[in-house]
Amino acid sequence: MMKNSEKYLYSYLNLLSTQQEIKSNGLYDMVKQLPIFPIRTSSGVRYESYSNNIYTHDTKISDKNFKILETKILDYKSAQDIVGPNNRINELIQEVYDSIYQKNLIAYIESNRTDEEIAIYVLNEYKNNSENFNKCHNTLKGMISEIPMKFVNGNYHKGNKFVNNKKLILSGETIKNLVISDDFVNLAKYLGCSDILDIHYDDIDFQLKSISDTDIEDFQNEFTYGMEILEGLIRDEIITDKQIEKFSLQYFSSKMDDNYSYEEFPGKKVVNLVKLRKHIQDKLKNNPNPYIENNRIVYEPEFPVNKDFYTTTMYRSEENERNCFCQMCQEIVPKIYIEKNNVQKNSKYGWEQMYLSICLKCSKDFILLRNIDFVWNDFIARILTQNVENVENVEIPIGDKRITFTATHLAEIQTTLQLEEK
Repeated sequence: MMKNSEKYLYSYLNLLSTQQEIKSNGLYDMVKQLPIFPIRTSSGVRYESYSNNIYTHDTKISDKNFKILETKILDYKSAQDIVGPNNRINELIQEVYDSIYQKNLIAYIESNRTDEEIAIYVLNEYKNNSENFNKCHNTLKGMISEIPMKFVNGNYHKGNKFVNNKKLILSGETIKNLVISDDFVNLAKYLGCSDILDIHYDDIDFQLKSISDTDIEDFQNEFTYGMEILEGLIRDEIITDKQIEKFSLQYFSSKMDDNYSYEEFPGKKVVNLVKLRKHIQDKLKNNPNPYIENNRIVYEPEFPVNKDFYTTTMYRSEENERNCFCQMCQEIVPKIYIEKNNVQKNSKYGWEQMYLSICLKCSKDFILLRNIDFVWNDFIARILTQNVENVENVEIPIGDKRITFTATHLAEIQTTLQLEEK
């Protein structure tokens, strides 16, 4: 039951709020600081000064987020008149709950707690408070790199994170720093984390000074941008020269060498001509290195294969019979600058259809790419599965290059490979 003193006080304040004095003299701010607002709590009513988290609700009790105005003592209109036109006492509706929940969740994520504490808290909210958590979905997706999770190496940290949808066996440590552990994988998928096989080089968001052989083997697996990653690792000198040779990655080094700036042709004067000539004479006299006959075993088809005729006929220039197309760069070059590279690494039989028409520069790129197993296996697989009907030309990727075939040529290669497999 309202006490008479409270009734008189509220009546006086309501009357005062209609007067010009309270508006002009800033009395609203003074009144709001008085502990005159009845707040409904689990232990009864207590009186507090005004704050922006006071709400009205018919049945709810105040908690750490909300203070519920006891309107049986101070009705809403009277309370609003007292706080003045620049503040509001709002009704506690679901949208307010949702806003406060999201605010508290984000505050926890951005707090100075450990990564493990934050990760476990977010995971528990995802599992046990899904109704409220779902309403924060878009916001959380936008801050995914700020949400720590557990990775397969057992560490908790923020940054880029990916899921291993295909259950790829990971040997190296680099990928393990990017893949989410099984405990968090459903949360990671829910927040839009991509598959590890689709990462780019720039997605590796931690410093690498070196990389192990097993890491390189990981990237030579089924990664969509495996070549881009290996190229970046070589460009930044993280992969060593020894590893380049071991894994036949010379193609990437050749691409680095293409990016040279202009410089003049080198020159060097003879300092002492007499001394130079004597040095050569002494070397020839004391340490000669003559050529000798050396027998080698060469594997060739039992019957000669006219690979030149097949490739130059298939890809010849219609305007000049001395010229021919390169299947890789598609430039027209003289036939004498065309190499005939075999589609196969180790041929069982001699087939004229199994050779390519490639210019000298592209030929070297082709050989280097052919030595990279994961690139080569993908190239052959694409050849075998390519549709050759109702088309004239077909492009088959090989690494970051492409080889263009006539449909006839590719159909013959497909058939040959299929027959050899049998």
